[in-house]
Amino acid sequence: MTRTARPTRALALATLWAIACVGTAVPATGAAAGSADPGWGPAQDAPPYDSLPRTVVFPDGTLMAVWTQRPSSSDTDMTVRRSTRAPGGSWTATEVLPTEAYGFTGIAPGHDGALQVATATWAGDRTEYEVRTWNPDGTVGEVSLSNFSSGYLLHGDAEGDLLAERVVRNKAAGGFHHAFRYFDGSTWQPLPAVAEEPRDLVVLGSGDSVWMASYTRPENTLRVRRWKPGMATWKVEWSRDYPSGHPNAPYVAGMDLAAGSRGRVVLTFSERATARTDTTIVAVRRVGRSGWTRARILQRVALKRGQVVTAPVVAAAGDRTEVAWTVPARRGTRKRVVRIARLREHGPQVRRLTRTTAFRGAWDLGLDVDVRDDGDVLITYVERQVDQRDLVAWLGPHDALGRTTLLEDVTADPVTSVLVPGLAAVIASPEQGRLVSRVWES
Repeated sequence: MTRTARPTRALALATLWAIACVGTAVPATGAAAGSADPGWGPAQDAPPYDSLPRTVVFPDGTLMAVWTQRPSSSDTDMTVRRSTRAPGGSWTATEVLPTEAYGFTGIAPGHDGALQVATATWAGDRTEYEVRTWNPDGTVGEVSLSNFSSGYLLHGDAEGDLLAERVVRNKAAGGFHHAFRYFDGSTWQPLPAVAEEPRDLVVLGSGDSVWMASYTRPENTLRVRRWKPGMATWKVEWSRDYPSGHPNAPYVAGMDLAAGSRGRVVLTFSERATARTDTTIVAVRRVGRSGWTRARILQRVALKRGQVVTAPVVAAAGDRTEVAWTVPARRGTRKRVVRIARLREHGPQVRRLTRTTAFRGAWDLGLDVDVRDDGDVLITYVERQVDQRDLVAWLGPHDALGRTTLLEDVTADPVTSVLVPGLAAVIASPEQGRLVSRVWES
């Protein structure tokens, strides 16, 4: 099961959605959005939307965006809508989900261009959350999963495996716990509960395995667990304990998880020192049957007051792994350095990608990374240009990345980057209600 959407990057359950896929692309250099520079095509608009859209990619390079929208400015009802871009084509006209639903909580690609969609529907005096298949011809399948408690986040792959994740209120304990169900193409089955209730969590699938990285407070323990169909409990594969500390002062400031092929898994995280003045970027890998490598420090940064290091983001494909993060430049809190690291058997290869500027408070820069199994990389981030933000992409081999400004004056909305066979694409919102893509197709 390959991850196709990330409900977290820096921290669990954030709303920055991105896609990490295997693919084919070519290095790029070029001019601003809308130009005819070689490689990256002109900007293409999807239909206008009301709410924040989410995007998935199918194995053939088809893109699909889903959002909710009011039928008219005076109407209070909401509908779930989608638009599709086939390889070499343009975004289609809006399609409306042909069943009652006022919102959606998750999407994932299914078989033969079908979309798995988790919706929210009024059921008398309460809300019912359901998972259905939205077929390419516009019809929908029967409800395959439902509850009256909370919405589903979906993780899926091209083989039709699905992972449904939701947060459930534990009234007896006065807290919350994460509930998961796994769909193997025919039936849903519940996953075992986790003993503690982690506050920071990243979950993904790879093959027939489900991987979970969690940081639990106040125990201050970072763990990676694995579950496969038929297992009665999660297996803890790797863990790291920290000293006792205040629950509001975590030692792990953010993390990300990615899976390649044949049991290869990578965890990256930012780790604060006890004095909270230093931050370390760390990576640890599972190399198939060989087990886990020792944790490697990618960078250690001494911070001044008001400075931050963004949590690292990671992508994996085959046996290739790329990590990206940002740190403050030596002078000034608004100047940032974007660094990337290729993780190899004999140690990481770290390089400075660029020195850029961020608006005060916009530390994450919309940073994202994708990689394909032959090693080509796609890095996206939002950099400051005077009083606007421009969406920039770097594409190509790790040592020869080419830079292109894709969109000028974008908003702070999430950016989706895609790297699949024959396609590299970046989708973002230059302004509210407008969804735009830039695509490189071979």
